[in-house]
This record gives sequence, structure tokens and C-alpha cells, in this order.
Amino acid sequence: MIQARLEPDETAAPPPPPAPDTRRILRRMTFGRPHLLVVLSILGLLGGTWLASFLLRFEFSIPELQSTTLVLTLPFLLGTYLLSLYLNGVFRILRPYVAVRDALIIARGTLLATAAVYLVNAMVLPPGWIPRSVLILHGILAPVAICAFYLAVRVMREMQAKSEAPGEATLVVGAGDSGDAL
Repeated sequence: MIQARLEPDETAAPPPPPAPDTRRILRRMTFGRPHLLVVLSILGLLGGTWLASFLLRFEFSIPELQSTTLVLTLPFLLGTYLLSLYLNGVFRILRPYVAVRDALIIARGTLLATAAVYLVNAMVLPPGWIPRSVLILHGILAPVAICAFYLAVRVMREMQAKSEAPGEATLVVGAGDSGDAL
């Protein structure tokens, strides 16, 4: 009796590799430091709110002199806000667990940065170089944008967690990351 061994077809294509995890990609892009992505995102938001402040002040038609002011003051503005937000602990906020208390930390950091920029504008720069209305608008738009960013990160994480692990809801008190992993 002859027995034939069935060999797998060697001409068949190998199975496709698993899809790369978004978290792994982000860690690779930020050299294992995902908080750098948060800092860069906040700097982008601050630059966008600075531009939006000028656009709103000049009714979406920025004069040439003011567009020069916008560009020349942007590095100082970003540096001031970055320092203030860092010193106030905004970058230590745990993004998955952002709460109302964290919104107050963001508001304090942006308020102090806005006050510093306002003082430099009043004492160092020529009068009227940066309109006060632009500073006030930016002082309102910046914390709203940063809070919206942190809220969006939290919502995305919660949506991802719900889609990954369907199951019975359980209340875990005081467990932090360990409870979140359940």
C-alpha cells in the first residue's frame, strides 16, 4: 500500500503580514517619545490660533504690515507659550484621563503666556505693533483649541477601547492604567 503525503502548495502566496498598529507607527515616528507629537500638535494649534486671531481682527484681509508682524512675532509667541505651558504642567497631563481640572491647568498656562506677550508688547515693541484685540482673541482661542485637542485624544482612545473589547461593563475604582486594560 502506497501512502501519499500531502505537502502544502509551495506556489501559494504567503499570508499577508498583519496591519501595522497605529501606536507602533507613532512611536517609530517620534523615536519612542509620543509626547513629542503632543508638543508639536500644540505648537501647530498655537500657530493656527495666532493666524486666526489676525484673520478675525482684520476681517479675513490682513494688511501687509500686520502680516509681517504676524510672521515676525510667531517664534516669540510659540516660545513664550511653550515655556508657560511646560512650567504649568500642561505637558504632564495624562491624555487618556483628561478632566476639568486639566482644563484649568491649560487655562492658567495660556493666561500667563498671554499676559507675558501683552507685557512685552506694551513695554518693548513699538506702540500698536501687535493690536491688543489680536492678543485678546488669541488668549481666548488658544486654551479652547488646546482643550479641544486633549478632549479629542481622549474621545479617540475611548472609542478605540470600546471597539477592541466588547464585553460586560464593570466598575473598577482607582485602578488607573491597570483598570483600563481590563
